[in-house]
Amino acid sequence: MDQAMDEKRFWSYFLDFCKELPKSSVTKEELLDILPRIKSSLGNDMAAYEIHQAVRGYTKERPQNGEWLFKAMAESQNKVLHEFLSDVIASLSEADGVEPAWLRLKPLLEDEDLAYYALNSVLQLRLSDLPKDKEITIIKELALNLRSLKESSNTSIQGEVLKVLACFRKQIHWADVEILKLAEINHIDVQSKIYFVLDEKIDRAESRDIYKKLLLKLSHVKPEFIGLVNLTERLLEDFLEETPDLLEEFLRSWVVAHAGDGEASIKSFKNLILKAFRSKQAWFRILITKWLNDDQAIFHRAFKGILSILFASKVYEVELDEEFIKKTDFKSIRYLTSKILGHAFSHHHLKSLLFSILKSREDEMSYRIISSAFTEYVVINYHSTIEYLKKRRPEVSDRVREVLDYIIDIAEAYFKALEELPNIGEVEGSEKRGMLYRKLEARQQQESLQSSQKGSFLEMAKQIDIKVGESWFHRNENGEYSEKQKLGKFEYSYEMPRAEFLNQYGMALARLHWTNEQRL
Repeated sequence: MDQAMDEKRFWSYFLDFCKELPKSSVTKEELLDILPRIKSSLGNDMAAYEIHQAVRGYTKERPQNGEWLFKAMAESQNKVLHEFLSDVIASLSEADGVEPAWLRLKPLLEDEDLAYYALNSVLQLRLSDLPKDKEITIIKELALNLRSLKESSNTSIQGEVLKVLACFRKQIHWADVEILKLAEINHIDVQSKIYFVLDEKIDRAESRDIYKKLLLKLSHVKPEFIGLVNLTERLLEDFLEETPDLLEEFLRSWVVAHAGDGEASIKSFKNLILKAFRSKQAWFRILITKWLNDDQAIFHRAFKGILSILFASKVYEVELDEEFIKKTDFKSIRYLTSKILGHAFSHHHLKSLLFSILKSREDEMSYRIISSAFTEYVVINYHSTIEYLKKRRPEVSDRVREVLDYIIDIAEAYFKALEELPNIGEVEGSEKRGMLYRKLEARQQQESLQSSQKGSFLEMAKQIDIKVGESWFHRNENGEYSEKQKLGKFEYSYEMPRAEFLNQYGMALARLHWTNEQRL
């Protein structure tokens, strides 16, 4: 292994070394010397698991060496060696019993520098294998150490104390109280242990109260800790079926805790949002309706973040909760309409959200509010609104159909009047100037392509080598070539908001009004 690291061929030998270590001729002194260098080469790589298992195997095969290694590691100033204490103690407890292993660990629990590693090692002891009276005695002694260690200012130790308390919460009567106190510490060292406890040590159905309180503490995790956020998201996915109310409370707590991040905060749970939309649409509609109807602007921004997630995933039809829309008063309809206009940036979402309100109402005031939203903003920006409303027309009642006809008539009259306006060409340049400009532009583009093949479009597009004249083919991941295909043109179009370009200042003021409008 020494030679491998010296020659920078570490990965070629690492797995073989781990596999062969338990029965190898490596001396305890050599192992003690090489372990820090191996961990240094590994960094934070998940392959570190292999070397820890190898040390366990080595110690299990040579308990006498394990005793020496445990003492040498504990006395060493190298913290990397301390990380292997739990592996050595696990093997020693199997070799000569749990009680002697506990006696080795006790002094370490009183040492501030070793307490974290000692706590981790405690969990390797199978105390349930002991006679009941001895198990109780050791747990009482451990509890005394935990009472002292929970007062530490070291967040690593505090997190580990929380983890150990959770593992022994049925035997230590005051454990739950201290677990919740430690959970108040907003630090990744503690928050990562909260996740571990929720995932493996506390049953949600059996201990709902403490589970809920600990879960809500994870809503304060900083989004930059992507690993822990992703693990939390996977944990929450189970709640969609079993406890959606708890999921809703967590997401609400997350939005409040990260209010300063605006719409970006909810994007940390992109996969969860998409899964909720696809598998629990009724619950999803209730959630976004509550947030849109909330008096706090942070939930309107979170709603905008949800729409952004859906749009990026090509989900264009979004509706609000029908039951709420039917039962609420027209003042709430006005409030909801304003927030939709202020925060929905896609014309697909604008149309579907407003339509979901219109089709569920039966009062004239609501009809006026929605028709005004369509005619004064949506229609004048997006011509496609006419076809959309015509397509949805058969789905609604006769009275709502009349409202749709009114909107369509106004829209068609508006665009007809635009078409009839004369083209006076007031901003048209001369033909000669246009020709010279196009020549200059073409030359600049050619020079740009020759000097560099990089560009905003080329960086996104897959480069394809033309192999056969006007035809092309490509090689797939298996190395196989596709059939020849003729080159052809492709087009992509997107409807731009017309009035937003013609009257940017006015539209910006309108959105500012809608986003800040207060409930009547």
